[in-house]
Amino acid sequence: RTLRAIRIAREIFKDKLMVEELVKREVDDKVVVTDDQVKKYYDEHKADYVEPEKVVVTEITVKDEEKAKEILDKIKAGADFTELAKEMDAKGESFGPGQGNEGKTRPFSRDSFSSAKEFVEAAFNLKVGQISDIIKQPLGDNVFYMIVRLDKRIPSRQKEFSEVESKIRRIVEKRNKKDMMDKLSLIHIS
Repeated sequence: RTLRAIRIAREIFKDKLMVEELVKREVDDKVVVTDDQVKKYYDEHKADYVEPEKVVVTEITVKDEEKAKEILDKIKAGADFTELAKEMDAKGESFGPGQGNEGKTRPFSRDSFSSAKEFVEAAFNLKVGQISDIIKQPLGDNVFYMIVRLDKRIPSRQKEFSEVESKIRRIVEKRNKKDMMDKLSLIHIS
């Protein structure tokens, strides 16, 4: 009984290897992707290759609302926001996305920080140089209090063909292979 199961498994394995070799010979080795196909795909799917608007902010994030109010009062009284953010970050007293970078974030889009919608919305609603009021940001079981200054707004842009060409070439190749496999399946069925 075990010997029979081994023979069946061996036959299945050989069949699988033959199919893989056939696919390699009849599909993989014969699929051609032309530059025109790649360019056409890009032209037809340009909307998929748009980099969204992004912003860069400097932020101060604390766990205590009273501390946030004290900080905001200092800023309104003329304290330098950048210096406060640097100082608090250096002391490990700021807990936001700019932590470890003097309070400055990397560029982020509206889709970033999905668990911190209040922060993202506030950041995108500021003008460059403008400082927010205190943003109450729930995060899991915690609530953080953030003060944010918008430093830079990076407009959305269409990615150039050269930036996405290799990615599109792989997509077109995969599509062409699927089309060829479908044709082979139809020939096999007929």
